Amino acid sequence: MNNLETEQFTHLQKTFDEEELLRRKGVFPYDWFNSLSKFEDTQLPPKEEFYSKLNDSDISLEDFNPGILSRVCQTWVK
Repeated sequence: MNNLETEQFTHLQKTFDEEELLRRKGVFPYDWFNSLSKFEDTQLPPKEEFYSKLNDSDISLEDFNPGILSRVCQTWVK
């Protein structure tokens, strides 16, 4: 979404208070998410669970920011 200007996200801006959080690339613990019951979890999994077997890589400290991740989750829940 780097090719779009901020003002081009009119619907996102009208719908969400924290639209800048929703425009950034997200992270997801794909290997950890192995059951639909994980949808019922109310807390983020630990950083170790964001390790990607496919890419053989760990999540960066910048991407694993519990404050930002929980704000993104709360924004989508609203």
